[in-house]
Amino acid sequence: MNVAFGQNFGPEMRNSGEKKVAATKSRQDRTIAQSTFPCARFTAFHKAFYRSVEATSVPPFSPRALDRGLAGTLVGLARQVHSPMTAARGAGEILNERARLDFVAEILATRAQAHRRDMSPEEAARERERVRLKAQDILEEWSKIAMEYAQQGVALQYQTETGGAQRLLYDFLDPQLKLLPARHWKFRANRSLRDVEPNVNLWLKTLDGIGNRRRGRESFSAKSLSMWLDL
Repeated sequence: MNVAFGQNFGPEMRNSGEKKVAATKSRQDRTIAQSTFPCARFTAFHKAFYRSVEATSVPPFSPRALDRGLAGTLVGLARQVHSPMTAARGAGEILNERARLDFVAEILATRAQAHRRDMSPEEAARERERVRLKAQDILEEWSKIAMEYAQQGVALQYQTETGGAQRLLYDFLDPQLKLLPARHWKFRANRSLRDVEPNVNLWLKTLDGIGNRRRGRESFSAKSLSMWLDL
């Protein structure tokens, strides 16, 4: 049973200015109907509605989330907070500033330690240490990459912001990564943690077989897809 209080349940209620009470009784297997009701917060609804959430959606600080997001977060934090690292080619400044960047690992480790209230003190301490070690490893690999390029007389930039410099960060599926040493794979950074699938073309054919339609990468709901196909 869900109960809501308000004035916006219909035109006649809005015009009257009276406060009303609305109550609904929902079946837990009727997820579509329940999703339209703003007060549906019960466990059965949540489990039913989100059981098919995209596979690339991951809890914060889980192993897969760290694989996908820790490097980009760490590099961005170092660049934004520590001014010697801010310029486009500031990525190479890690050779001079490495000893002053441990604060980045500590910030991320502290955040990991406190991100769940149900962890015991021992679990929280283990979580902190796990993230801190991963962050330290990324800093060390960053230093090695910068050193390798410096020995070749090549500057290091964060992405492709200036010419004449190699980049530190790559998209997850950048084909250039296949030509680089394995440590570069640790610096894959997407603009979204969910954006880890390759681009594909979607070819649709109507049931009567007349013509093909091509779309680029899209995210369709059943309703929007049927409307696009004029079904």
